[in-house]
Amino acid sequence: MVRFLAVWLLFPATLVAQDYEWDVVPKQDFHDAVVEIESVDAMGTGVFVDIKGDRAWILTVFHVVDSDGGANNIVVKFVNGESFKAKLLRWSIDLDVALLECALPNDISPVAVADAGQGAVGGDVLHAVGLGGGVGIASDEVRRFQFKVATYDCPRYILADTAVVPGDSGGPIFKDGKVVGLIAAGAYNRKGWHPFEQPYYWGLMGVELESMRLLLDN
Repeated sequence: MVRFLAVWLLFPATLVAQDYEWDVVPKQDFHDAVVEIESVDAMGTGVFVDIKGDRAWILTVFHVVDSDGGANNIVVKFVNGESFKAKLLRWSIDLDVALLECALPNDISPVAVADAGQGAVGGDVLHAVGLGGGVGIASDEVRRFQFKVATYDCPRYILADTAVVPGDSGGPIFKDGKVVGLIAAGAYNRKGWHPFEQPYYWGLMGVELESMRLLLDN
């Protein structure tokens, strides 16, 4: 895994689908908490994690919304077709994590974030949901894929040898039905090319649990 990070170019997972076999995970009820996020010039994924009064709290990665420049031109789209303007509440540029709030959707429940200390460890088999390739949240092409966490220790990040695509950024990583991370970046192999002249993307780097809890608990 050290070599993987050294020889491949990391990218923010925010833009094209690729021809790759994912370990597909069947849809589960809590997947309805996954949302599509659009900002000024980016599209990514997020997850509905809490209700505060009459507002929904959404977690995503900061690089999906950083182009907004504080103008709050962010739109959150839910699987039931509802869309709301969102406000950037808290964020960390260094940790690449952001907390948004928007109006509450109808008939959609938040999914829990795991408690501190219950995050991913090397060897865990987790799954994630991402909207890579410009796939809309209501599309049948939303990807739900399983992967095994690398045993290489990389503080603050979850590493895995699986494929992610631009647009997956902010997508939730689940363990036992709870969110333990967010898709943050991937890597591509310069020798492989997609039929649409886009590179093949391999490898996942995810924001880990404690970084998310810093925003939720403070």
